Amino acid sequence: MKKSSTPNHDRPRKGHPAVAGVIVGIIVVAVAIIVYMGLPSVKRHVTAPTAVAAPVETAAQESESSTIAFNGTPVARTEWTDGSGSHVVILSRTESTLEARHYSQSRTGSTLVAERVEPLPDDTYAAGFYRDGVWASDMAGDGNQEALFAYYIDASSEPGPKRLVLVVFAGDGTLSMNGSTRYDPATGERVAQTATIDDAMRAAPAGIQSEAMRLWNEAQFDLAEPAAFPGFYDVMRLDGAEFHGDGPSWVMVVLPQFVLFKYSSTQTYSVIKYAAITRSDTSVVLEGSGDVDAWNHKFRITVTEEPIIVPHGETYPYTVIIDWSDGTRLQGWGEPARPSS
Repeated sequence: MKKSSTPNHDRPRKGHPAVAGVIVGIIVVAVAIIVYMGLPSVKRHVTAPTAVAAPVETAAQESESSTIAFNGTPVARTEWTDGSGSHVVILSRTESTLEARHYSQSRTGSTLVAERVEPLPDDTYAAGFYRDGVWASDMAGDGNQEALFAYYIDASSEPGPKRLVLVVFAGDGTLSMNGSTRYDPATGERVAQTATIDDAMRAAPAGIQSEAMRLWNEAQFDLAEPAAFPGFYDVMRLDGAEFHGDGPSWVMVVLPQFVLFKYSSTQTYSVIKYAAITRSDTSVVLEGSGDVDAWNHKFRITVTEEPIIVPHGETYPYTVIIDWSDGTRLQGWGEPARPSS
């Protein structure tokens, strides 16, 4: 099945992400999935729109146009002055590359500090910078700023994982994360996201690591296939949670795109598509509809973070009530997704 659409741009990124934890210093990790909906999948031969996060300025508009160089079409630009001087970061795209350059500026001109040039394979279906943006702030808390951006490469028009790369320009060097996005088909095997961090990222201050983690998680949510339901962002703790119940026996899996439900006596999951998601301090209500046993039903699924002891004696952290539009009510228990090994 060909990709029928690309993620929309419903939720713009607000400034720079807040600090949110530290990247674990391991080489391969299954990363938590928290991102915002809305990255347009930019085809290689389509001119990109103006950057969302930072205004684009062409070289002709620069006061030092002869020394601020980039190739192809400018995508995003940010500049700042800190204790180490004045800086400019420019993202650009050609038909065969994604490029990023960090310059320092002085009265005598501009000096290239660091760059990232990513060649695009000949068979690339789509590629672009995440939200066509680059963000800069003092992530390390040392009075100097770092610049952060990410990009993706989609090798096929068929649904599946994409390559994802995150880069930080810090000082006169670069730090990076590389991996792939998740794939959650309604039927068939799901593919978890992956991530690898380089030695420079592993040795980076905690503030840089956590900012990188936040942007990585945002991009993972944006680029997941099928596209996630926007309202799921605030209840990501339920991503992958599995629920069970008796009388009759059933199983349910909660995903960002939909809920999968089946009676234990059947082989195939039914897909419940979200219509609304609401939450309180201790509960989440998932509303939607789907076909079960050839009949279409509306569902109201209430998940409460309240421990429950099940009939066979084990304790689970979640209780759940599933109300069907035909009056059926199922009750059960569940637990969060288990980390990938």
